[in-house]
Formats: sequence, structure tokens, C-alpha cells
Amino acid sequence: MKIIDNTAELEEICRNFSLDPYVCVDTEFTRSNTYKPLLCLIQLGNKKRSNFIVDPLSKSINLEPLFLLLNKSPVIKVFHSCRQDIEIIFNYTGEIPRPIFDTQLASMLCGLGEDISYEKLVFSKFNIKINKSIRYSDWSIRPLSKEHLIYAEKDVEYLSGIYEMLTTDLKNKNRMDWLVEETKKIYSPAVYKNDPKEAWRKVKLKKNDMLKIDFIRILAEERELIAQKINIPRKHVFSDSFLSKLSKELPLNKKNFDKIKHLNDEDKLRIIEDIKNIQINLKNNFVVHPEKKILNLKNTQKNEKYNLLLALLTYCSNYYNIPSKIIAKTTDLKLISNGELDVDIFKGWKKEVYGNYVKKLINGEISITIKNNNIEIIDHL
Repeated sequence: MKIIDNTAELEEICRNFSLDPYVCVDTEFTRSNTYKPLLCLIQLGNKKRSNFIVDPLSKSINLEPLFLLLNKSPVIKVFHSCRQDIEIIFNYTGEIPRPIFDTQLASMLCGLGEDISYEKLVFSKFNIKINKSIRYSDWSIRPLSKEHLIYAEKDVEYLSGIYEMLTTDLKNKNRMDWLVEETKKIYSPAVYKNDPKEAWRKVKLKKNDMLKIDFIRILAEERELIAQKINIPRKHVFSDSFLSKLSKELPLNKKNFDKIKHLNDEDKLRIIEDIKNIQINLKNNFVVHPEKKILNLKNTQKNEKYNLLLALLTYCSNYYNIPSKIIAKTTDLKLISNGELDVDIFKGWKKEVYGNYVKKLINGEISITIKNNNIEIIDHL
């Protein structure tokens, strides 16, 4: 695999790839000590052309030709499990590559399992084992070892063959529209923006933490702002467990933060003031955030309606041979069991696969039973 470390060569290969129907893309990065991932390698290839490694850390390279290929050209960009790859490109450019074909997403819609890894997919299609032992290496180190270069090349070497096989399979199953619909979610910038006000959703909460959720929300927001400002991982500001501990030690003072080296006095005082404001708002019965319904759902026991919906989901998942995860989320089932019908499963391809069955179940038109140790549906019409 040829290493591209200068702008002139990058322009040439990007110009050539722009003439092809698709290009396979993978990235290697590191983020152990930073908030945003550091892009260390980009691999490009397809069946028509050789595979290339682009070195974004080279002082002789400008990545603009690559970003034009990824973000502006009509060439299909083929990734496997593209979430982190797209996040990196979005951080550098503020744009999302399109059109995209995610082979992990396509694999699920083809019935190949839930969140199947690239190495398992390669083995299932080509009976070839890929060594992923250096996956979490420090990719910023130069020069790269021979093992690193071989690993990087393998990550796109088989991607074109997988893409073509999955495309054929999706067309044969009449599920290409399903993939197009699911891929639209990838194009939303909100997926890749870390909104500090939404940071609390990433906190690992215990049941008793729910009593202090308003404070945890503020603490998580402040932690996110600080992590973004000085570009360090949020856990390096303070951990989830420490965040939970703070919420139980109210009222706070500067001494609560003595062991946190990344907080200056201004940060500490701002957090304390925010917490005081929350306490005042709560005393006045002020609703601090609009997500109470979702939070309450997370904290409720699974009722009979939920269990029926889950059994029906299992039936539909088995019938169509696709993972239940891609059809409906746990939150969807909890919302429906609490009377909410404005849910994704009643739209698009999911309506056909699951949503129509749910409506029939709610209306008493079908019932669920077990026959020969399998879930079965009885139609009453």
C-alpha cells in the first residue's frame, strides 16, 4: 500500500477516485488525551484502484483535495461502522460526507447479525481472518511499523468486495430503500455535535441518582464545557462517579473541587452559582428541563404492555431476520406502552415490519402465543 504524504500525490489519487462509482474509506485516530479525536491515518481504496494510506500528520500535506472528494463529489463513500469516521471528518470540515454506504448497517438489514464487526464480516464472506490486535495502538507515532501499515491496508482491502455483495443482497431482498431511510440519520449534524446541555444523557446513572437529576444535568454540562475548552476527555475533568458524589454533597463550595486540577477558581464559582440557581428553581416548582417523561420511563418497571411489545418485536425480528435493535429501541417500547404513538416505528419501512403489528395488537386484532417453543401471532380478523 502506497503512503501519501504530500498534497500533489493526494490531489492525483483523489482526482482518480472521483471518476469511480465508489471509494472505500477508513480512518485511524487517537483520543486518549484529547476531547476531539486526532486524525492519524486515512485509508482509501476500491476494486478498480490500488489501496492508499494518507498521512494527515505529514507537514507536506493539505487535506483539502480529500475533503472535496468526501464531502462534495457524487462518489459513494463506503465505510464500516461510520459513526466515528464521520465525526472526525465533521470536526475537521463542519460537513458530513454523502452519499454514504455503511456496511455494518447494510449487514444488519441483510440479516447478518447485530453490529457485526469488520473482521467477522470479512471472515463470513471470504473465510479470511484479520488480526486486530493492534487496533488500539497509538497511531500518532511516526514512523509507523510494518504491522501498522499491514493492519491499515486490510481495513479497506476487503471493503469493496463486501460493499458489492451487500448491495446485491439488499436489491434481491428489496431492502435498498430500508438502507436509504436508515442512512438519512447519519446525515444529521446533531449526531456529531456534543451539545453540553445534552451531556447528562451520557452519564452512567444509578437509580438513586434520578433524585438528583437536575443537579447532575448542570454538573455534566459544566464538565462538558470545560473539556471542550481545554481539549481533554470529559473523564479527565471529573468522573461520572465523582459527578454523582457532588450531587449528593449539596450545597457545594470550592473545597468540593480541590482535587480537580483542571478547574480554575472561575469554573468552580460558576458551577456553585448554577447549582444555587437550580435549588431556587426547584423550590419554586420550576421545571428545569423538558425531558421528565423520558427520565420517568427509564425509572419505571417494565409493565405488561411493555413485555407484550417486546415479545412482538422478537417475533418480527425473527420473521424478517434482522436485529430487533434496528427496528425499535427500548425507549420506543416504553413510550408506546405509556400511550405515545408518535414514534419512528409507525413510519417508513419500520411501519411495515413492526408498526402495523403494534397497532393491531393495541386494537385487539392479534394476540401473541407460544407454539413449539416459538412466539407466534394469532390474527383475529
